[in-house]
Amino acid sequence: MPRTATVDTLPVDVAEEVLAENPGSETELGDVDEVLAADGETFAVAVVRVDDPRWEPVDDELESYEVTENVVRVEGSEVDLDLELTPGDQITLVASVPVGAAPEDVVLESLADGVRQELSLIDGTRTASVVEDIYARPTEVEVGDGASWSHDYDTRYGAMTQTGQLTGGVLTPFVPEVGWANPGHVYLGVDVTTQEPPSPHYDESTIRLRLADGSTVEPETNTGGSDGPFTRRVWFQLPVDATEAVVEVSIVIGLGGDMYDVAVSEVPLTLAGSVAGEEESGGGSAS
Repeated sequence: MPRTATVDTLPVDVAEEVLAENPGSETELGDVDEVLAADGETFAVAVVRVDDPRWEPVDDELESYEVTENVVRVEGSEVDLDLELTPGDQITLVASVPVGAAPEDVVLESLADGVRQELSLIDGTRTASVVEDIYARPTEVEVGDGASWSHDYDTRYGAMTQTGQLTGGVLTPFVPEVGWANPGHVYLGVDVTTQEPPSPHYDESTIRLRLADGSTVEPETNTGGSDGPFTRRVWFQLPVDATEAVVEVSIVIGLGGDMYDVAVSEVPLTLAGSVAGEEESGGGSAS
C-alpha cells in the first residue's frame, strides 16, 4: 500500500513538482517557502510505487492485456492529473481535500484488463476491488508422492513402458492467454512431461484435476502440441479457498485404430501460503 500523510502545508519544491505534472495548471507560486491549504481543506500526500505483478508465466506476451488506466478521485470527482504509470515508477501524489475526508473519499483508481481497484490516498488501504479474493489466495504448490511414474503395457508390437512426471506448479489470479480468474477462483498451473512413445505409437493422454469434494476440473486451455499432449503448461481454475487437489493423468497410447488405456497416475497437491501475508510484509506498492 502507498505511504500516506495529511498535512496543512507543502514545501514549495513539492508543490512545484505537482504543478509541473499537471499541464492544466497556471498557478504561480512566486517567492514563497511553503504553500498553505485552503480554509477547510488539507493536503493528502501519497507516495505510490508501481510494481510489476509478474503473473505466471512471466515471459508470456500479454496479448489481451490493456494499458493500465489510473485516475485520482476526490469525493467521486476526477482530479486533472497526468498519470501514465508503468511498472517501476514511483510518484508522489498530492490532492487538496476537505478536512476529515474519509479513506474512501480520496482514492487512486486503477483499471487493468477490465478489473477496477482503488487505493486510498488518505490511509493507503485498498477501498475497493472487484478481485478482492486474490489477496486471500494461497501462493505455494507442494507436490506430493507419485510425481514421477512408469507403467508397462502390451501392444501388438510387444511390451512397452511409458514414463512421465509432474515437475511443479504455480498459482496466479491472472493468465495472459485467458485473463482473470472468475470471482472466488484462482488459476493453478502444472508442468507435466511424458516420454514420447516409439513410432508408430502416439500419446493420447489426458489430464484433469480432482478437488477435495470429488468434483473434477478440466484444463482451461489446449495443452498439446507437436511434442506431445502436455507441451504447454496446464491451467486449471479452482476455488480460491481450496487447500488440496489431485492431478489425474490418464495415460492412453494409440496404435493405428487401437487405443491402450495404460493407467491413471494420481499426483496429490497441497496449496499453501498466503498472499495476504506477503502483502502486509511488503507494503508501499500498488499493482
